[in-house]
Amino acid sequence: MAVLGIKPDSKASQPAHYVARAIQAAGVRVIPVPVLEGFDEVLGEPVQRDLRLLTEPIDILDVFRPGPALPAHLADILAMRRRPSLIWLQVGIRNETFEKEVLKHGIDLVVDRCLKVDVQQGSKL
Repeated sequence: MAVLGIKPDSKASQPAHYVARAIQAAGVRVIPVPVLEGFDEVLGEPVQRDLRLLTEPIDILDVFRPGPALPAHLADILAMRRRPSLIWLQVGIRNETFEKEVLKHGIDLVVDRCLKVDVQQGSKL
């Protein structure tokens, strides 16, 4: 799983960090893809600055970006060597244009739900 918009370890109290930490604690490898600069590692994993350069398969792209910022990431998502099978937009993150484009390109989408809550309720990743 890759987490777009992950926050650094110094911001551990923010959802864009602690959700990924909980997923990692559940045994899922987390690939951090931050938009902030100034750190090279999150949760013990090296950060990846460009979605297009990810070489391993990504099952879920968990997104922590404001709705208006989503279209700016679309070209990078579509240009990934191995597109994610699912994009997960966390609670409160919506952009109708982005959502339609993602679905049009055959990528499944979950919107306005917390991945951490789903995992804690027993959902398998």
